[in-house]
Amino acid sequence: MKKLIIVFFSLISSFYIYGQHRITGTVTDANGQALGGVEVYSKSLHIGTTTDSDGVFTLNLPKGQFTLNFSMVGYRKVSVATTDTRHTYNVKLEAVFNQLNEVVVTGVTQATSLKSLPVSIATINTSEIQSQPGFSDILKSVPGFDLLTTGPVALKPVIRGLGYNRVLTLYNGVRQEYQQWGAEHGIEIEETGTSRIEVIKGPAALLYGSDAVGGVVNFITEEQLKQGELNGFFKSQYQTNSKLQEYAGEFKGKLGMWGYKVDFSNKRAAAYKNDKDGRVFNSQFKNTNFSGDVSANYNHGNTKLFVSRFDRKLGITEGDRDEKGRFVKTVVDAKTHIVDEVPVSDKQMGKYKIDFPYQPLTHFSLQLEQNIFYKNNKIKLDLGYQNNLRREFGLDKGQKVNLNALPPALYMKMKTYTYNGIYYLPSFGTWKLNVGLNGIYQVHENAGKEAVIPNYNLFTLGAFAYCNKHLNEKLDFAGGLRYDFSNVKGKSEGGPKGEYEEAGKKKFQDFTKDYNNLNGSLGLTYALNDYHTLKANVSTGFRRPNFEEMAAKGVHEGTARYELGNRDLSPEKNVQFDLEYIGENENLTFDLSGFHNAISDFIYVQKNRGRLRTRDGLIAEKGGVEKTYYEFTYGQKDARIIGAEAYIDIHPQAVSWLHWKNSLTLVDAQFKRYNKEEKNNKYVSFIPPAKLKSEIKANFKPNKMFGELSVSFGVDRTFKQDRVYTLYDTESATKGYTLFNASVGAFFKNEKGNTVAKLFIVGDNLLDKAYQNHLSRLKYVGVYSPGRNVSLKLIIPFAINL
Repeated sequence: MKKLIIVFFSLISSFYIYGQHRITGTVTDANGQALGGVEVYSKSLHIGTTTDSDGVFTLNLPKGQFTLNFSMVGYRKVSVATTDTRHTYNVKLEAVFNQLNEVVVTGVTQATSLKSLPVSIATINTSEIQSQPGFSDILKSVPGFDLLTTGPVALKPVIRGLGYNRVLTLYNGVRQEYQQWGAEHGIEIEETGTSRIEVIKGPAALLYGSDAVGGVVNFITEEQLKQGELNGFFKSQYQTNSKLQEYAGEFKGKLGMWGYKVDFSNKRAAAYKNDKDGRVFNSQFKNTNFSGDVSANYNHGNTKLFVSRFDRKLGITEGDRDEKGRFVKTVVDAKTHIVDEVPVSDKQMGKYKIDFPYQPLTHFSLQLEQNIFYKNNKIKLDLGYQNNLRREFGLDKGQKVNLNALPPALYMKMKTYTYNGIYYLPSFGTWKLNVGLNGIYQVHENAGKEAVIPNYNLFTLGAFAYCNKHLNEKLDFAGGLRYDFSNVKGKSEGGPKGEYEEAGKKKFQDFTKDYNNLNGSLGLTYALNDYHTLKANVSTGFRRPNFEEMAAKGVHEGTARYELGNRDLSPEKNVQFDLEYIGENENLTFDLSGFHNAISDFIYVQKNRGRLRTRDGLIAEKGGVEKTYYEFTYGQKDARIIGAEAYIDIHPQAVSWLHWKNSLTLVDAQFKRYNKEEKNNKYVSFIPPAKLKSEIKANFKPNKMFGELSVSFGVDRTFKQDRVYTLYDTESATKGYTLFNASVGAFFKNEKGNTVAKLFIVGDNLLDKAYQNHLSRLKYVGVYSPGRNVSLKLIIPFAINL
């Protein structure tokens, strides 16, 4: 094994030594003035550099044709194609106030300008990520994007009304599998290390297959590495509402052909509070995250190995209270070992201790990316391994337990193997064609005393072809086809022992299902001129039922309900039409988009009329001795979702330090068939209400000490949501509310002009408004959303020449 490793690295080193192509050039502004500090970067090669004070750059590239991106804050990004025969590149950057030509990598098979893509994609860059307290604050700025929440950190993406398994989460382009069928199974990724977020709004089955009918969220950790320099940052944060404490850091650099990056973070929070509930019992959490990668660039390709481990301990809020309205918690008598309930005070919840019930979870991820270049061809391979472990510990009143040997009520183990290969064919004139294969193999196993879903195996395989063509100076075309095959096997083994409804029968039954799907996408981008662009796109998607929907049988603590699956469910299929207009000039940026999404066999969950079950599945009466749960089952109906998003950023050139950003999001979702007399089952459940956001932001450069000072004030208006699925009280209406926010950001510099510290102060819900978010699962246990919160974040960057 040792010899093989030596041979492998020797080969890589030899590739690096031979065949390097050195290029140089200068970067200037429109007036010919040299621009220092411009980032020159190739996403496909993972290498780059920065121009010096004279605007000069030098870079070693392998042989072949690649794209270099030139970027600097306040200037339009420029992409330049390199060749083996050209050695000098002189580039001019145009000053702008927006980034509509920003290059994106999600949803297409190679880096492409955001403005030229026919699909609707939003991007969030490093500076925006660093300036916000957490993912909920970062992502809420995207029109059409919402979060389904179960407490402060169990966050699930919702795009244009669709969430759960209908939105695919990617980590560096690899789909993440973290039992996302569960309402409280949130994103298992930390902000530290995430340098960029890209959001596709609409079906993305063409490249990713099942589960992307609503869209895709790609969290990207890649950053430009500087040759011969170790740099990074240390970060600390405190939040007043939950007493959140965070300590994190990053180290990255490049030596010769080798690049490396390491990120770590530790975060803990007490129970959050609001004006109605005081502190909310058991909303505490603790996160620990580590990630790192090592990469090698050489002639004819590059290799990158990425590893991450995410650990979280999360309290589960059930909302139980005593006759005085106080939250209660379960305790075990030291002598009898019998579980009882006692009231808990705000002072106790102000500590970081997590009580029963709670979830410890671990997500381990290993990814290998390999790029191979040959003349005008390219092959990209991605292999991934993920191990997701999720446990739930709980206590029931009257139960006799030994806390020193308490087994997990639920213990779910899931291993996922992902594979992805893309072949970039040589260009035929202005035609670009790519073909690929990808899929997953997944094994789920129950190891706890209870189980909600059965043990299962899942295998998927998809093949696709994608092409784009620059038809003329104004018109671009993009589209493709994809075929998918899926095999799912549910098992009777692995379920808990005991009586469930009928003595002698197993809780789960064996079953096998195969699914086949053909999907496509077709889009056009028409540039009216340099400042106005029209986009039109039609795409199809599909989603096979997940194992919760097909085979669930039992109590899921996070939702406080007894769920019954339906093995007769068909796959969801959708067709979405998108139309978008983008306008920009020196004074404003405007983006208006509309969509119509028709979904066949939409899967929904509803409460059964007054039917209660015990934890063991027995039908029960309310008020009995045992704790009972409402029964929920799954059904299907055709549905349609329509909506619109509008965004305008006013940045008058005469007042260059001012930005006034405004956005409006509208979504309406209805079933095509419903009981017209009752009308209580007309609307699709858990659809986000209309939202209006407005923010005024001022940026200043007061003196040498303050490299930049920004101040913002914002108003978020969320309208009432009364278009709800009220059959059997499955869902209830939610009142509208208005929140006021403000922030201050400052960059401190030394005498050399280098940034030595970044300070961000963000205030949310400044008037301490008591409200319930319509997409909060805690609303249904009578709990309100967080009140006033002030976040203080300090980032200390560093750079060391090696």
